[in-house]
Amino acid sequence: MGVGGPRNAGLPSAVAASDDHRRESAGRQYVAIGLGEAHHMTVMGELGHIDAAGLLQLLGSRRATGYLWITADGEEVGVYLSRGALSRVTSTRLPLRLGRILLQRGILQTRQLHEVLRDQQGEFETRSLGELLLARGWITQEALASCVEQQSVAVLAKAIGARRGTFLYRPDEGPPTDVPSEVLNSNRILQGAIKRVREIQVLRAQLPDMTAPLAPSVQIDVTIQTLKPSEDTILKALDAGANSLGELLDIVPFDEPVLLQTVIDMRRRGLIIAGHGDKGGALGVGGEPPPGDEDLERLLSQNQ
Repeated sequence: MGVGGPRNAGLPSAVAASDDHRRESAGRQYVAIGLGEAHHMTVMGELGHIDAAGLLQLLGSRRATGYLWITADGEEVGVYLSRGALSRVTSTRLPLRLGRILLQRGILQTRQLHEVLRDQQGEFETRSLGELLLARGWITQEALASCVEQQSVAVLAKAIGARRGTFLYRPDEGPPTDVPSEVLNSNRILQGAIKRVREIQVLRAQLPDMTAPLAPSVQIDVTIQTLKPSEDTILKALDAGANSLGELLDIVPFDEPVLLQTVIDMRRRGLIIAGHGDKGGALGVGGEPPPGDEDLERLLSQNQ
């Protein structure tokens, strides 16, 4: 069914509508590596043989129920399926967590998020973030569902856009019991993820490598142009210790396409400069670990 179909509809139509050639080649590769009956057994392999969208298409067409774990280009993505439909999409990466999405959309303040996270680590550790927010009346069910869908699109886009990696599929494994099932519109999420991959690819092609150094330009002190709030946040992040596009993605609470477009505009205006690096370089940040939660808290506190 199309985007307007029921929420528990399978995934094949969304992928097929986006890329017929990938569907056909993925099917051939799937059979070639012995995954014809993958929905009945634990299977692992390399994404060089089949991409994430092809995996989801074939599992969806077989109405499979289970857990698909993908490690690709430094990203770790988990996908729970129920009878071929998405029931939960997860990521261990900070910018893709639900709390970050809530901050991006202005639904929560940093203080509220940290308060709920502390509760979750204490006596309410068995309850999900969404449950705790609903219980406090800080978010509506509709807003939560919308943020979960946005998070799912962003996480799936990471897996679909990966150039290399591995996957593991375990059948008949469902999500944790504290997470409601049958809440995701599979076709809409997958189509949104494919669209997001293409959008990010276009933006990345205009930027240097993810590890290339970024720094404020000396023109900032003398420019007569007024900074936009998003530009001011990026400059503060650079002053706080972020020194590459990859680190900005980790520390600045902007959706990736928004951040990439802002950096492109700032470079055009001469507000920031970049060191050497190939355009559209690989994902990941080398050297020191990227900024973490404490860096995000420090940056956000500067803007409040």
